[in-house]
Parts: sequence; structure tokens; C-alpha cells
Amino acid sequence: MAGAGTVPVMVTRRLPQRPWRSSQDRYPDAIRGGPSAVVTWVEQTCPQLVLMSVIRVSQNVQAGAAHKRAEATFRDASATLHEVAYI
Repeated sequence: MAGAGTVPVMVTRRLPQRPWRSSQDRYPDAIRGGPSAVVTWVEQTCPQLVLMSVIRVSQNVQAGAAHKRAEATFRDASATLHEVAYI
């Protein structure tokens, strides 16, 4: 949930801007384009940022589960090796 709090900050930082902006251009292109441009831009940017957080969390969960499976496999292989060495 901490990622959801940072989304508005990241969204405002990703406002498209022209690199050749003059000091009189105060607003980014997305805002200057009118309400439809702002809505389009928000529809594209917000889901990307939210989904990045979701994907990151799910990757961490999957990595933890894979680590547990790897440890279990190692323990089984080690036990099998010790049994074979005993025979």
C-alpha cells in the first residue's frame, strides 16, 4: 500500500514536457492540451505506475516461494545422497 501513496507524486513528475521549454511555458504539454489531453494522459500513466507496484510485489512473493521450494529440494537431495552413501 505504500506504493499507492507514491503514485500521485510519480504521476506529476512524469508529465510530458518539451526539452526546449522557455521560461514563459509554465505548464507541460499534457496540461496545455486541454481536458481531453489530461484525461488521456492520466489513463495511460496511472495504470502503468500502479501495475508496476503490483508486479514488483508479486515477483517478490513468487521469488520467496521459489526459494522455499529450492530449499526443500536441496534437503531431499541431501538426504538421498546420505542414504546412498550409507549403502
